[in-house]
Amino acid sequence: MSESVFLGLLALLPLGLLVRYGLQEHRQRRHRKERFLRRAQEKGLNASQCRLLWDLATQQRRNPLLLLRFASAFELGVGEYTVQRGEEQTLEELARIRKRLGFDRLPPDQPVCTTRQLAQGQTLSLWPQSSDPAQATPYLVISKDEQALITAPLLSTSPAWSLGTPLSARFRRAQDTEYRFATRLLALTPHTLTLQHADQVERLQARAFFRWETSFPLTLLAGTGNGKTHRLEGVVTNISGGGLRVRIQEGIPAGTRIVIDPQYRGPFPLAGVYGQVVSGHEEAQRGYLRLRFIDLPRDIEAQIVRRIFQHQLGLPLAAGRKQRRRGKIR
Repeated sequence: MSESVFLGLLALLPLGLLVRYGLQEHRQRRHRKERFLRRAQEKGLNASQCRLLWDLATQQRRNPLLLLRFASAFELGVGEYTVQRGEEQTLEELARIRKRLGFDRLPPDQPVCTTRQLAQGQTLSLWPQSSDPAQATPYLVISKDEQALITAPLLSTSPAWSLGTPLSARFRRAQDTEYRFATRLLALTPHTLTLQHADQVERLQARAFFRWETSFPLTLLAGTGNGKTHRLEGVVTNISGGGLRVRIQEGIPAGTRIVIDPQYRGPFPLAGVYGQVVSGHEEAQRGYLRLRFIDLPRDIEAQIVRRIFQHQLGLPLAAGRKQRRRGKIR
């Protein structure tokens, strides 16, 4: 083989490698698309919906199979598309795809990741980002599309917010927890308020439960170490889904386990609830006791958080129902 022929073949080697790589990539892409189409059709998507979702995923360089499996991946893709393009007809088709995939109503064990997943009838607490959350106003989600939430006020009077006002919002999801998000006022009428969708929703953990500053009497029962129970009378100054703070005359060491009076009747379902003192020496010196709930059933926690949320919305509170279990110092 002459030197010129060898050099020619050597020069063609990179091209051959590129062609081989291109063919492999084409085969992988074809197989990936076949798997995607098969899975999408199993989930009930028609040909045009499959094509739309595939194009959306490939344009954004996302794994199209993830859009079928996970609500979070689907919402990230749809949110990015809405910001960049957002043709009305396509957005309506994406809404139908969301419903077909079951991402429009998530079970409680799957967290909400965007306001497009909020159910009609969800209550929101809204306030301007520059103001105090305590001045929040309650609204009800009455409808939505891919671009906005339509809400209606729950109170007879509504705040005078202007178009474009940045708003903060929070809501409580049944059998889940609290969420917060930032939005903007897009349109308003005498009876509705249109909000921009939020593609990022913050899910609060138990330690971030909203704490209600309040005042109501409460009796605590603490063991004395000789089999007897000591009654302590105090006034609750704030409460959350994780615990409460009580103004009290007697000091109780941190770590002490107590039980709330089983005969308690008040705005929260606290009768017989167990707790542990977690307040420090400085708080005790000021006459306060901080209590963390322990072994609190999920349904009782949900009731407490829901009633705190109702208070912030300005809705009436009913008396707490009697607990089935009887509190006893353990």
